[in-house]
Amino acid sequence: MNYKIIEINNDKIAIASDDVQIKSPGEMLDLAGTIDYQDGCNKLIMKKEMFPQEFYWLSTGFAGEVLQKMVNYGKKVAVVGDFSEYSTPSFDAFLIECNRGKSFFFVESMDIAKEKLAN
Repeated sequence: MNYKIIEINNDKIAIASDDVQIKSPGEMLDLAGTIDYQDGCNKLIMKKEMFPQEFYWLSTGFAGEVLQKMVNYGKKVAVVGDFSEYSTPSFDAFLIECNRGKSFFFVESMDIAKEKLAN
């Protein structure tokens, strides 16, 4: 899978390239494992389009499973995009809870993603 590594305050962050597509929680784990194994990096920035629509439908369990795997393996992820098209009371609550945490963030810009992961 393609990605590039940037450093902010001596902290490595991987940025997934635009051609990355995550179709299952296992593929997400593979990507996270690859950046860790190859570059010693446990932080990742992705664009919302890298996930299929089902990821954003909470009833599928896809997002919850990805989130749980990343937390279990000590990874930090920021997903960048406009999530307003998925706005429902449950999805909005999910975003708020994720963004209050320390592992998985849904943000509107690359700059905010870098800021969240650099801490």
